[in-house]
Amino acid sequence: MVDGLAVRTKKIDEEISKQIKNGISQVCVPGAGLDCRAWRIDSYFDEASLGKLKAVSWFELDFPEIFDLKLNTISTIQSNSCLCGRHVPIRADLSLPGWDIILRGGEHGYDTGAPTVWLLEGFTSYLTVEEVDVFFTKMRACACSGSVLIATFKSANVGDNDQVCRMSTHVSFYEDPAAFVASYGWEVRECSQLNALGAAY
Repeated sequence: MVDGLAVRTKKIDEEISKQIKNGISQVCVPGAGLDCRAWRIDSYFDEASLGKLKAVSWFELDFPEIFDLKLNTISTIQSNSCLCGRHVPIRADLSLPGWDIILRGGEHGYDTGAPTVWLLEGFTSYLTVEEVDVFFTKMRACACSGSVLIATFKSANVGDNDQVCRMSTHVSFYEDPAAFVASYGWEVRECSQLNALGAAY
C-alpha cells in the first residue's frame, strides 16, 4: 500500500506541476484530507518557474474538523502561509448539496472563468455511485473550458480475498474509469494503472 501511495503521489505531483507551469493558476481539491501539496510541491519548480507557483490559488474542500487538525498541525511546524500564492480552506460536506454554491459564491475568490486543475485523489470510492453522479455533475458545471481533471479510481478486483471487500470503507468501484469520466464531458487523455507507473519510475 505504501509503495502504491508513493507512486500515486509522484504521478499527481508531476501532473499538477506541469499544468501550473503551463499557466493554470487555480487548483481545486475536493476531499483534500491531510494533503499538503500546497506546502511542498515547490521541489518540482526551478527558480524560473517558481513565480507561477506563487500565483496559484489552492482551494481545498473538506469537513471542518479535517482543516482544524491539518492547519493546526502545520502551524506547529511552520507558518500557515503556503508556497503557492493562496491556500483557501472551504469547509463543506461533499456528499450533500451546496458545496458548489459555496465555492462559486465569490466569497473565497474562486474564478469561474479560469481554467482549474481539479484533483480527486482517493475520493470517489468513499461516496456512493449516486453521490458520485451528483458530485461529477456539479463539478463539471464549476469547471470552465481548459480545466483539467486528475482523478484516482478504485477497482473492485481484489483477488480471492473477499474479506478485504467486506471490511473496506470503499463503497463504489470502477472497472472503466475512462468511460465513466468521459460520460460527464471530460476528454480522457491518459489512464494509467499504478503497477505500470511504478515500473516506469
